[in-house]
Amino acid sequence: MFQAGCFSGMTDTVEADQFRVMGAIVQTAISDAENKALARAELLADLPTVQKLLVAGDRTGLEAELAKMFANQKARHGVDQAQFHILPATSFLRLHDPATFGDDLSVFRPMVVAVNRDRVPLKGAAVACSGPAIFGVAPVFDSGGKHIGNVEIGIDYGPLLAGLKTAYGIDLALFVEEQSLKQYAQGVDPERMGEQNRVGRYIRF
Repeated sequence: MFQAGCFSGMTDTVEADQFRVMGAIVQTAISDAENKALARAELLADLPTVQKLLVAGDRTGLEAELAKMFANQKARHGVDQAQFHILPATSFLRLHDPATFGDDLSVFRPMVVAVNRDRVPLKGAAVACSGPAIFGVAPVFDSGGKHIGNVEIGIDYGPLLAGLKTAYGIDLALFVEEQSLKQYAQGVDPERMGEQNRVGRYIRF
């Protein structure tokens, strides 16, 4: 009995250590993705051409300028979303969905609101119209230093989780509260929120 109890305790300790290591690996990967998203957003925000087109309200020109860049980033680096917002929090251009614009995001995108209010870059996770992603949001200023809006880059969780599985053999899934998805992720295929993906009040996304 004593030996079995000791062995059981050692097993529990080993498993707990493994979970801690896996948690640290996942957190590091998410932090890296946040940094990459923000770096890309800040790079776009600093481009003079982007600034001029946003000031001019030239949505077609901005899309034409950045469409190829976005396609390459999506194919190679898991960049799933790219969006420009004008003040206070109105969608100006979604490179991932150019036909949808003009909607007010102030109710469900606090990060966008905060960047436009405080004029400082932010990064973190959020549920957007196209679904959950890891975001970096940077303010955009014109050549004279006037704040004109912001740009955000969203990195999909899918390639990130797939990369962790390839590198470490860890099977991972993202679970998001169903109510948040239905309320905010209007652009997501309804089939992804079907019964087959429901676990309690969460959806395996």
